[in-house]
Amino acid sequence: MTTVAATSSTSSSLTSSITGSKEMGKEDFLQLLVAQLQNQDPLNPQDPTEFTAQLAQYSSLEQLFTVNQNLEQMASGSAEMERVAALSMIGREVVTESSTFSLDGKPVELGYRLGQAAADVRLQVLNSNGQMVADLSAEELSAGSHFLSWDGKGSDGQPLPAGQYSLTIKASDSQQQALSARSLVKGTVDGVEMGSSGSVLTTNAGSFALAKVISVKDL
Repeated sequence: MTTVAATSSTSSSLTSSITGSKEMGKEDFLQLLVAQLQNQDPLNPQDPTEFTAQLAQYSSLEQLFTVNQNLEQMASGSAEMERVAALSMIGREVVTESSTFSLDGKPVELGYRLGQAAADVRLQVLNSNGQMVADLSAEELSAGSHFLSWDGKGSDGQPLPAGQYSLTIKASDSQQQALSARSLVKGTVDGVEMGSSGSVLTTNAGSFALAKVISVKDL
């Protein structure tokens, strides 16, 4: 019985060594399972039911590791495809669904998307302080996406300083009921910034996440 106690102590020491130093992995689990078999009491062998359950646990653990590895490979492949897609857009015209844009003294293409025809649509440009600096009237009122070229001048007719601005769309029907409308910005891609959170396209109208792009066109 002294031998049995000693082998049991060896198994316990192995368990403490594995679990105390790091999280248990599939190799650690298998090592512990083998140690239990090697050190079991000959007069009271391992319960086959319990042993089968442990084997099932090991099988499940191995499957989880395989799934995790496959997911990591898929994520890596997806990120690589995103980078390739972003780089392929350099020099092309993109439309992004965004309410913010940059102004650098040159005209910028601002747009809006209507789910249904409207009676009136206005594009309101706000500065970084949230103050409206331009109120533009839209001519295209049918459902769909439309754009207009804004010269960067404020309501007073003077050029606005370069910087970040935001766009708000106000659309209404013939009964002056508000309609849903989304703001759009069009720009030409001149670079790509790649970060841990995804690819960002730099354009003449500002920087936009690749996920915000809704259409791409060759110039």
